[in-house]
Amino acid sequence: MPVVSAHFGGDSGPAHAATWGEYVHGIGPAVVRAASALALSDPDRKLMLAFLDVWAETVFAERTARLWVVTGEHKEGVRADAARTRVPIGHVRRAWRFVECRRAMGGPAEVHATAVEFVWGDTAQLREFTRLVRERGPLQWNSEAPRVLAANSTLSQAAAAILLSGCIDRLRYVEVLTTQQRKALDIGVAELEDAADELRDHLGDEFGATAALFTRGLPADPARLWEPDGMCVLADALPEDPADLWQPGGLRRMAHRVADAWIERLGCRPIVPETTRAAMAAVQSDFGSGYCGTSAADLCAILAAPQTAQVLLDDGHGFVDCWTTIVDACRWAYSHLPEGDPVRAGVAPTLGRLRARLRDPGLVLKMRLVREPDIQALSQLTGVTVTESSQGRRRYDDGLVIASYWGDDKGYWDLEFRPASYDFTAHSDLLRSVAGGYRDELPYLDWLFDPDCDRILARLAAADLPPGGFETDPTLTAADLVAEVADKLGLNTDAAALYLQLLTLKDPTDRNIRRWNGWKTLRHTAAQNLLLTRKLAIQDPRKSAGRTAFIPSRWVGKPGVELWKLPLHNLTLGWRDRIDDLRVAVPRRAIPDLYRTAWDRVVTGDAPS
Repeated sequence: MPVVSAHFGGDSGPAHAATWGEYVHGIGPAVVRAASALALSDPDRKLMLAFLDVWAETVFAERTARLWVVTGEHKEGVRADAARTRVPIGHVRRAWRFVECRRAMGGPAEVHATAVEFVWGDTAQLREFTRLVRERGPLQWNSEAPRVLAANSTLSQAAAAILLSGCIDRLRYVEVLTTQQRKALDIGVAELEDAADELRDHLGDEFGATAALFTRGLPADPARLWEPDGMCVLADALPEDPADLWQPGGLRRMAHRVADAWIERLGCRPIVPETTRAAMAAVQSDFGSGYCGTSAADLCAILAAPQTAQVLLDDGHGFVDCWTTIVDACRWAYSHLPEGDPVRAGVAPTLGRLRARLRDPGLVLKMRLVREPDIQALSQLTGVTVTESSQGRRRYDDGLVIASYWGDDKGYWDLEFRPASYDFTAHSDLLRSVAGGYRDELPYLDWLFDPDCDRILARLAAADLPPGGFETDPTLTAADLVAEVADKLGLNTDAAALYLQLLTLKDPTDRNIRRWNGWKTLRHTAAQNLLLTRKLAIQDPRKSAGRTAFIPSRWVGKPGVELWKLPLHNLTLGWRDRIDDLRVAVPRRAIPDLYRTAWDRVVTGDAPS
């Protein structure tokens, strides 16, 4: 680093790429890490402070330095002439990246060149900062700071904690936080993974974007970080006087500055309760027919404001990859969030927009690879023949199914279909049989236009839950049925309600029951003990079940459910008790209808045993 700095000053000595090159965009992340009590061990902090000492004496800490970051298609060595000196510092997105010091006026010859705007981290600031860390020690973590950042930005609390604590170097490595760091930040494993996705969604994988957040600016698209018109200047996150960080409320003030920068870059999104986002993060791995990569925070934002959600407005990979995940998120929000929650309030309009998008005649969805006999079966049914181009490409298009063959030596065809033409005819039935398996999206399409979806929409439109009430509380959504069960079995209202929940739902954990029903532990225990006494439920410490009371039935699948419930949820038992579509938190039918169906089975002699 000093060699490169001297080289920029006219020294003819060697200069070459180095790992510190990414800090050219801003030294802020290194400063935050050095100041954090959580991010670095004491030996590592000493090394970081030594690094900052060296940085403070280079051209990179000079406010008057004329530095540019340039990207080019080809790798080049050091370039120096009377006007400028250029040094390679690495590569990004298949392009090589250079830092350039200019000694003369004039714009860059390259298309991708951005002037480095100096905002924070001059020699005096860095010298003062390193002195303070050595004298006063690292900053003690303030758990209130991420709450401030989350409340004033679009970030989740977990992502806010990762940023403010300095426990982030490159976003691609965020998963390696230690157990001690996670506990100090109050972040669970699932929350950590989701926060990593959330930060990548906003900042990309490149370290330069994080540097810009703290000390420079952020482009709307991280891929344009190096373009002159992609840089928008944001408020500083670090204080002009480093000593402010050690004053009471210093970390909170920095959180406010980061929030201001974040909002300026991304704008406002709907306010979603942190409890809702955390609940979504805990179950979203069950969602969708394939990997989507959308964070829980983004899923919440889509449902809470579907009218502005870009993923619902275009035909790009965002919609194609994520629409089944959004369907499952809607079903979960309907059943597992309380009345008045903004995410639940957006379920009906989100489903409406999904229906409209999937009936667009121009939308094509990719399915899977299929073999020649499958295409022949479709051709025989429809009478449509396969065509062949002069380039040897074979193509089949019957209005619903599109298949292409490019000469794969294993005979595989690429299969796509138009969801607007999909219906319940023999033609679509054949598509179901051909396309079943990997990334099977057809069951989602079936459900979206099925009466079961209509019934859920009708329940949402009824708006008959009190504020804070849950659809899964049968005393609110099936009160007459609860009374019927209580009379038939000689139970009180609480026990009858709990019996319906244990009988019907896939995830009636102790925690869920108390949340849905508004019960304390004693009330829950009293209702459960009555069911155990009447032998309507059994007690068993089953691993990972989250409860000790079950209906009398064999336990199958992972994470597990009683065998008796499978028909209620259109599930079948496969090889070695495997259930391929056991999405514990996602119901296919309206909850009151499930309660009625389960009870009707009991009264007709099909009670669990």
